[in-house]
Amino acid sequence: MWEVDPQTRTVAYDSVTAALMGAEPLAGHTSLDEHLNQLIHPADRAGIEHAMQYALRTQTTYRVRFRVLSATGVSTWLISQGRVLRKPSDAGARLTGYLIADPATHPSIELAELT
Repeated sequence: MWEVDPQTRTVAYDSVTAALMGAEPLAGHTSLDEHLNQLIHPADRAGIEHAMQYALRTQTTYRVRFRVLSATGVSTWLISQGRVLRKPSDAGARLTGYLIADPATHPSIELAELT
């Protein structure tokens, strides 16, 4: 699971998401911009940002396919899907969701495993 706070531009994620992204587990929130710049393929960063802004503006589901880069430069395709959450006590919205390995690029993953 992951959560983005667009007002503070921070992101938090669990150990499963960290492992899929090849990132260190987080103890709290980290900068969204650092996260995008360090882990996401440069060609995919603008698309992620656009998808987040669109979901927030239209209150629709967030879904994006992108590549993460390993320390050795190998890219892995992932799919991230989420939704906008609004708390009655909080004027701001948050995006929350999950991450999976893209089954189209990981043929060993059965679709049944993803549901």
